[in-house]
Amino acid sequence: RDGKLVLEVYQAPSLNPFAYTTANTFTFDHPLQWSQMVNYVEAQAQPRVPSAEQNIVTDVEVITVPAGGTVTKLHFYSFSPCVDVQAPVITADPDVTVDSYTAYSWGISVTYANAGGGAETVTQVTVAGKMLEVQGSRVVVAQDATSIAQNGKQSLSEPISSEFWQDEDRAQTVADAILETYRNPRRDIVMRARGNIAQLLGDRVEAVDSWYAATTAQYGIVGQDVSYDGGLEITVTAQQLGTAYEKALAVATVGTVGTVVREQPEYKDLAGTAEVLATIPRRTNKVLTAEIGAVGTIVLPRATFSLDAESRGLRNSGILSYASLWGAAAASGSDTPPIAIYHVRNQDSGYGYIDRLALLFATGDTIDAGKTIAAAELWFYVGSSPSLNRTWNIVIQNGQPTYPHDPIVLADYYKGNYSGDGGSIGNSAITYPGWNKIDLNATGLTWIQKGAGNKTKLMVRLSRDIAGEAPPAPTYSDNCGFATAYLVVTWLD
Repeated sequence: RDGKLVLEVYQAPSLNPFAYTTANTFTFDHPLQWSQMVNYVEAQAQPRVPSAEQNIVTDVEVITVPAGGTVTKLHFYSFSPCVDVQAPVITADPDVTVDSYTAYSWGISVTYANAGGGAETVTQVTVAGKMLEVQGSRVVVAQDATSIAQNGKQSLSEPISSEFWQDEDRAQTVADAILETYRNPRRDIVMRARGNIAQLLGDRVEAVDSWYAATTAQYGIVGQDVSYDGGLEITVTAQQLGTAYEKALAVATVGTVGTVVREQPEYKDLAGTAEVLATIPRRTNKVLTAEIGAVGTIVLPRATFSLDAESRGLRNSGILSYASLWGAAAASGSDTPPIAIYHVRNQDSGYGYIDRLALLFATGDTIDAGKTIAAAELWFYVGSSPSLNRTWNIVIQNGQPTYPHDPIVLADYYKGNYSGDGGSIGNSAITYPGWNKIDLNATGLTWIQKGAGNKTKLMVRLSRDIAGEAPPAPTYSDNCGFATAYLVVTWLD
């Protein structure tokens, strides 16, 4: 504008755009655009898989590192994207070492340190890794049979493709959106109207699509010619936008019961809603900036942890008052899995018992100290129906670092050692027979232990037990089987 570059904060287009109607528009015209019509679209999905490990960097440029100093260099891979990038191997003078490095999908940043008293050199840098190679491809089709019958088959010169489309669903979504936008030869509109002085190129507006059907459509502004001769008049050229497609992208869950899986990257679709809209040619000062991985995925380490052998079900039972059972300093006994969680009262005999489950998982041997926990799920198997006569929740509580002990002791039963709500599930939501999941909330995520030798120690209780609510008289039981359990943790590397 006036020879100046103007930067503005991006603002999302309004979902209630300015409307051109017969009240503010003099004429409408939908010119034919046969050359721009497409009624048959082919889109190609290109799945990528890691190759065998190989050298992706071999740099023989001499790097000089000053005495007692450091030098940081950026090395680009011979092919991108890459995964499972290994530590750099260098050929250098004796006092030069790799101080640190950061690997990306396209290259690696390495800092070299010199502990010697004089300048020394690095003569070769080698980095191994795995290339993400295209393995096969799939072509999906979107077509409008009615338009093909009326206008003939109008297709693109070749299938469209992108590195970001690695499955058929995503390629199909793009193909459908392109078809929706370009199958109509009268998709554009030229209007003479009173105008809107706040309107910019690229803005979304609403205008008449068909006089006969009395329908409207949404358009993107691609041209404006404003004139004033005592009254404002504007000639607007706009291109029709396709219908917005929304697709929920599923997040795959990976886990093996009873097995600790080594730390490994997992390629996951983004969870949420993806909206594909038409693209219009325009000059505009609105820019949307985003960052996306080289293959359109987020790589997150994820591991499954089996139930530690020291895990126990702690029970206090006997001919005692409920208050004595509930507030006891220690359990009267313990059981190894399979276990159950009970909250029982039998007024006729005076006998009752309360169970609390101490679950241990060796997370620290896999998750390094300093990592940020992104998500955690406690999975447990229920073989038979839980009690449903009244509502209650299974709740995860915390007593770390001290409670419960490793190995478990009977005094770990004491309710005063535990607090908080790290995640829960209601009895009406429990599936049986089958696996059930408790997603740890923001509080629960802080209880996941990291660093070699550390274990995550969780106490599982019924909400009625936590509240100290005695089961109804004369005889009543809140209960749920808890045959086995495992923990799935995702973290930021």
